[in-house]
Amino acid sequence: MSKAVITWNLNDFEENQDFKRCIKSNDMARLLWELRHNSYKQCGYKIDESGEDDLHVIFEHINELFEEYNVDIDDLID
Repeated sequence: MSKAVITWNLNDFEENQDFKRCIKSNDMARLLWELRHNSYKQCGYKIDESGEDDLHVIFEHINELFEEYNVDIDDLID
């Protein structure tokens, strides 16, 4: 069994921020998974006269951001 121990000085602002990011990382990953996989279905969409689906364009951009930041949310959430 491998273990890791990380300590933070919670009185130091930057270390306290790092600590908060670590303890909320699971919540953030779940939020990103929900955004990527379920939000499009729940938002509905409106196609304009040109046939463009604005919501599709937005979610396409979101997916591009996942790639740009090298975040494979499916790898983080079971």
